[in-house]
Amino acid sequence: MSEDRLDLSPLDLATNPARFETLVAAITERAAPELARRARGGVVGVLGHWAWPMLAAASIVAVLSGGALALVHPQAPWVPVAQALQVTEPQPNWLAEGRTADTSDLILALEGEAR
Repeated sequence: MSEDRLDLSPLDLATNPARFETLVAAITERAAPELARRARGGVVGVLGHWAWPMLAAASIVAVLSGGALALVHPQAPWVPVAQALQVTEPQPNWLAEGRTADTSDLILALEGEAR
């Protein structure tokens, strides 16, 4: 290993203030459009900007998945969603009846009894 030190003084921007200011101005100018875009809506604006493309992609995936499933298993019976998700009783009954749970339904569900 050499004992000689490298001369890094050409990299020191403090020795040439004009060059430093020029570099800062160029970086600021190049970053201005991106900073303006980020300042517009914050997190909600960025998520909103991506919402429609993501919904479109999700719908395409859903349609293609359903078509592939229909091609692979054309005669398979369709399992109810609640059974496929392994939802316990009595929640599937509420969904089938199209009603919301009242207080007594919730108490019975917590106790493990079906109505």
